[in-house]
Amino acid sequence: MRNIKVWECSWIGISREYSSGSAVYDINLQQQHGSVLGPILFIIYTNDFANCLNNCSSILFADDTTVYITGKDIKELHLKMKNDLCSLSQWFRVNKLSLNISKTKYMLFHNRNSITETEIDDNIRIKIDNMEIKRSNSLKFLGLFIDQNLTWTEHSNYIINKVSKSIYILNCIKNILPQYLKKTLYYSMVYSYFNYGIILWGHTYKFNISKLFIKQKRAIRIINNSEYNAHTDPIFRKFNILKFEDIIKCETLKMMYKAVNHSLPLAINERFILNKEIHNYDTRQTHDIHIAKTTKRVTYNSIIYQGPDMWSELPRELKNITTFNSFKINLKNYIIKNSTVTL
Repeated sequence: MRNIKVWECSWIGISREYSSGSAVYDINLQQQHGSVLGPILFIIYTNDFANCLNNCSSILFADDTTVYITGKDIKELHLKMKNDLCSLSQWFRVNKLSLNISKTKYMLFHNRNSITETEIDDNIRIKIDNMEIKRSNSLKFLGLFIDQNLTWTEHSNYIINKVSKSIYILNCIKNILPQYLKKTLYYSMVYSYFNYGIILWGHTYKFNISKLFIKQKRAIRIINNSEYNAHTDPIFRKFNILKFEDIIKCETLKMMYKAVNHSLPLAINERFILNKEIHNYDTRQTHDIHIAKTTKRVTYNSIIYQGPDMWSELPRELKNITTFNSFKINLKNYIIKNSTVTL
């Protein structure tokens, strides 16, 4: 019989050789960093994680795991989370895994006036295996800083710091490189920070948007070798670059186009309902996305409200474009043409 070698992986592996048709050896737990199969087998190994949760839901992304629960009563939430953490503790022991408590945090999302810090401190103590999990007011999740009130201020400040470093680099080489290369660097070192996840965090407070736009104008002036106080509207048009608020609008409308044409993931598409599904009246907005009424700031500043509202103001000829690529090109041209004049 020919011997078959099975590679060791980051979490599960077989460290022995065996012959096909012979007895199967016990699987030994191994750990070897850099294995190609390691991440895949780890996902398989932890695939039943969600099954041990009775009240909470979970998000698993590689080795980054998030457990969450929603409700209106803080004491009830605490009790349900406590019960599920007991189940998690047992799951970790059975699967011979350990929780890195120093990197584990919890956060309580709430409106500013719905609950006080004192009430949180008096009612919430999150523990697992008698080890207390520390509370955090903001957490970094898949590259986005999410705060407990969903203001996105911390993430905006993070982007400002990153973009400031990029602007410094652009300023250092502004007299060395031609304009087309500086424009390329703008898209890789500035625009990439703006664009990532902007449909979530871009609908933040106006003062955050204003600070980000100031940084963008600084970068645009450097590309054009303009004075520090030069008017930026002609420069934006010259390079065919979207302003910060126009980036938000463009990315939001692209998502709405996909929602109307049912090309988003099902879980996201279900969040958007067409007017024709609400009533049978034949109106001009029949095929538009229904705009939900809200009095909450968090909902008003979210893609769930802002997206349908922006889509309703889009010209019908743009909405009727049949291909996404054509829609993107025409949308950008439309936004630049109708962009608000700024100093």
